[in-house]
Amino acid sequence: MKKTLLATAIAGAMGLSAAAAQAATVYDQDGTRLDLNGRIAVGVSNTDADATKDSGSEFRDIYSRLSLSGSNQISQDLRAFGYVEWRFTGDERDTDSGFSEVRNSYIGVESQQFGTVMAGNFNSLYNSRVLTAFDYYIDRGSEVTGGGFNARGDSIAYLTPNLEGFQAFVAAKHYTQNDTALDGSKVRTQGGVSYDVAGLTLTAGWSEVEPLELSGNDSDKTRFGGTASYAFNDMVSARIGIDNQRDAFDGEGQEVYGLGTTVSLGELTFAADYFRVETPSGERNRNAYAAGAYYQVSSNMDTFVEINEADQRTEDTYVLAGARYFF
Repeated sequence: MKKTLLATAIAGAMGLSAAAAQAATVYDQDGTRLDLNGRIAVGVSNTDADATKDSGSEFRDIYSRLSLSGSNQISQDLRAFGYVEWRFTGDERDTDSGFSEVRNSYIGVESQQFGTVMAGNFNSLYNSRVLTAFDYYIDRGSEVTGGGFNARGDSIAYLTPNLEGFQAFVAAKHYTQNDTALDGSKVRTQGGVSYDVAGLTLTAGWSEVEPLELSGNDSDKTRFGGTASYAFNDMVSARIGIDNQRDAFDGEGQEVYGLGTTVSLGELTFAADYFRVETPSGERNRNAYAAGAYYQVSSNMDTFVEINEADQRTEDTYVLAGARYFF
């Protein structure tokens, strides 16, 4: 990603770029800055959040959130930053806590010359840096490893500076016996590289699975994957990738192959993806499809329709329509 500020690149890596673009600056003086941002999103789906076959339609919240981001310029090249994000129920009254989840909360320092170190609760970099081309849909549709895998809490990461399009990262999550069923503390890592040149982006990386005592799987194999995406012009881009989920289904594992495209026509954007999911036994092989249409009503508001056919016998084709307001 070719951005002027590394902070902007970090926001994109964490999946925060949309909200960050609409952030309201609360304070900005003497190198210290505080931004408020978030979104309210509601919609209607043909099933409930658990996607059970006989659920019926539901008016629901689509991951509304509120966040605060701050930074302090330590020197000309060094900046300290912090970020916290909450999720709340946006479609109905909530008399319990107001917030349903602390989704992200982390601190760090960044340097254009030396890179970025961050620690705390943040999304999987394997998802947001390696598989990001397929992490497109607002609700569901992508079959690749999600942002919560081996992440979100007790984590530390290092990202190199952007070296003429090349960037690498490594992260580690600490699993402690103090609050889990582990016999001892354990560390699980993830890492990867990306290269961006003339509209072509190539990525590759890995992510270890969480300890067997927590995952319940019979396998401790490491996931690995990679993607290639190319922007033909400002309107059309295509993507292809693989995500080898060798620990899925109690250790049987599966390989996910993805192929997709995005077409932008001014305020209207279309996305479509095909996933082939294969298992060693062949009994769980399936073809999954996802498509979405997104219309930007204004700089702060968009509407959308998404369709997902996961080819699962227990689920109907999933349809979601809604709107989001960013602030």
